[in-house]
Amino acid sequence: MNPETCPYCGGELDRHHTCPKCVQEDSVTGINQTCAACDQTQWYAERHHNTCSCCREWKRRRFDEVVALLWQELLRAEAKHAPMVTPHHGLSVIRGEFRELETEVDREKSDRMNPDMKREAIHVATMGVRFLMDLEKS
Repeated sequence: MNPETCPYCGGELDRHHTCPKCVQEDSVTGINQTCAACDQTQWYAERHHNTCSCCREWKRRRFDEVVALLWQELLRAEAKHAPMVTPHHGLSVIRGEFRELETEVDREKSDRMNPDMKREAIHVATMGVRFLMDLEKS
């Protein structure tokens, strides 16, 4: 596809690299034309994602980092604890981890995440993954 054409409708982009047809459609439907994360006006790349390609790339790298943390925690938890054998057992474990996260959030006075919150959030997410993996086996 020609870089000077709209990736959605194939129309010709103007000198601002925007598609007049899609801008008009977006103003009618009310779709956000700027990136929700950085406010860059790259709406044609965001039409279905609501974030620009730079922010999506950053989120992808951050997601990979979080998945690596979840993997490490999953290995640690599997070595330390028996598998979840029933959905009720799994829910009980997740609920316990969630309560620990809730306690850390309630303890924090600022709007920022601290290392204890991060640790507990990783535990909650890991137990959710473990729930899916352990109970799928049985």
